Amino acid sequence: MTWQSRGWSLLDGKLPAQLTVGAGRYEETYPDGDALEGNKFSLKGGITTRRFPLNSTAYVVYNGSIELDSYRGLAACLDMGEGEPASIAPMDDRSRAVIVSQPRLVVQPLEPLTLDVSYKDQWVIGSSPFVFDKLENSETLSGRITWRTPAFGASLGTGYDFWSGTFNDLVGQVHLRPSDQYEINVWASYDLEADSWKTARGMVSLMPRDDVFLRLASSYNFTYNEWDGIDGQLQITLPNKWRFEYVVGYSGVREEWTKNSAMLAIDLHCRELRLRYDQLNATVWLEYSIHALPQTRLTMQSGEAWNVNVEGLGELVTQISQGGSGN
Repeated sequence: MTWQSRGWSLLDGKLPAQLTVGAGRYEETYPDGDALEGNKFSLKGGITTRRFPLNSTAYVVYNGSIELDSYRGLAACLDMGEGEPASIAPMDDRSRAVIVSQPRLVVQPLEPLTLDVSYKDQWVIGSSPFVFDKLENSETLSGRITWRTPAFGASLGTGYDFWSGTFNDLVGQVHLRPSDQYEINVWASYDLEADSWKTARGMVSLMPRDDVFLRLASSYNFTYNEWDGIDGQLQITLPNKWRFEYVVGYSGVREEWTKNSAMLAIDLHCRELRLRYDQLNATVWLEYSIHALPQTRLTMQSGEAWNVNVEGLGELVTQISQGGSGN
């Protein structure tokens, strides 16, 4: 459960601010059969992203926050094995503070050329008992240089963590779009610490007609020296605002299909109704989305069990109530 402020500011509106309050009950299960459960309460406040122009070719962006987390009612569930009942062991409460400061400088000396330098300082006091929200101290200086035109683009970036004394991966990208009918993107990452290539990925997008879109992507894993996977997407615009999509994916490392689904959708102006079938999970999804702000989506799934999910309902109720109070 999360509450988040909106429209707050400091110094007479010069600094946009935000406050977030959350509470939840969590449980983690580990490969050895053990588990951990407990409550987490969090309070986070800070300055949201704000852009400060320096001149016509440069600007600075800054955001920072302080987060206080409290973990209560912790209990470890130990798997005794061989059909024995699990052993429950209470744990001491924990607290954690996370202080983040992130300034960023963007300079565009030439129209196609952009230099982006950012510094992120993350200071963690205390620790979390869980794995899903584990954070470590870091102090990273990152940089990226980008050259982009409508037909060609390239970028190269890396970073250095002063806390651990290690370099981040060197990541490069090349983008080609000779015509409106197709474009090519290639990414590659290089491990500067291990002095070895990590991954490479290529993607080809074809638009032979206005109503047909085809995308093929593949990646190679240098660690395993084999193709990591292949992904494909086909989208066809049908008459009367209907649209058909098909998505497929295969993992070369696991040697199994990862995606295989088809979807039929109809555009209802600022809303959309979608019927999707997932062959791998043998499930049928019916989704209804409102694209106008705030975005809201209702999803119903039929498979081994029914599942209903609503996203963005809180924002929608808030906007409706605010609109009603103004009449």
